[in-house]
Amino acid sequence: MNNEKRAYFRFDVSISVYLEPSLTQQKCFHVSKEQLIKSHEYHEIADDNALLKALFKDEVHIENGAVALFDGINQKLEFVVWLLDSIVQGEDISLTDEYRQKLLVNQILIMPSSDSNSKIMALLQGLYRRIDEILLELLPVVEGKLHGKVFMYHQASPPVFKLSNYVGNLPTLAEQGNWLAKVIVCLTDKLNHYERMFSKLKDAYQSLSDTQHWPIYSVNLAEAGFALFLKDKLAVGDEFCVMFLLEEDFIFAQAECVSVGAQPTAQGKHRTAFKFNKISPEDAAHIVRYLTRKSLEQRELGR
Repeated sequence: MNNEKRAYFRFDVSISVYLEPSLTQQKCFHVSKEQLIKSHEYHEIADDNALLKALFKDEVHIENGAVALFDGINQKLEFVVWLLDSIVQGEDISLTDEYRQKLLVNQILIMPSSDSNSKIMALLQGLYRRIDEILLELLPVVEGKLHGKVFMYHQASPPVFKLSNYVGNLPTLAEQGNWLAKVIVCLTDKLNHYERMFSKLKDAYQSLSDTQHWPIYSVNLAEAGFALFLKDKLAVGDEFCVMFLLEEDFIFAQAECVSVGAQPTAQGKHRTAFKFNKISPEDAAHIVRYLTRKSLEQRELGR
């Protein structure tokens, strides 16, 4: 099919579609960090980091190895922080040297262990495992992103990590100045802040991530745009982010409403047409291949 025919080739298909208004300076499927974490939490996290930095300078605990143990946990937690920040900024980090380096560092970090069955050791192992569980969820999100911009989350958020499930009096001991208690409480508070942030992030993207429940539309689809019937009457010039699920493949584009039918259908829907303002050449070509295949299949069925 030559380029001219490709540009005008249209075909009606029933496909899953996700539409979202483009409201954030042409960023698609984007939630700002301010929506996920409050200003007072920023200050609390900064205080936690400053306190940890000071505690990690304690000479006695440097010599006995406690600082190295907790610094390892903090490094793992900082990897979570870096991944979350990158996602929120809409950055594709999966192919960067920095990502590979941080991944290697994370892989050599070891869970705390001891011959004793103390509650503190069980707590530290639980803390370490919880951070690992978050990483095991975040890494596929980062590496499985679509077009370097669209991140999907498929797991429900667990309750935040609780010290009281392991040891009951650590906050009191921390207030009394106990070094070990202060470090553990500080790390747990820091983890909880980012767990809540991650949970809000997943809530914000729940409808996008739930691809099995995307509405199915009858779409008149082409390489340059599409049309479908919508209950909401849009205005010409409205901009949207759109994703199509063509069988098992996702197509991502930014589109602009170019026409709206004046008269609604009997079901109260308006035929609404869009042109693609931004779509990758690969996705445009994928649409044409998909439509060509569907057209041929229909011809075969019509024989």
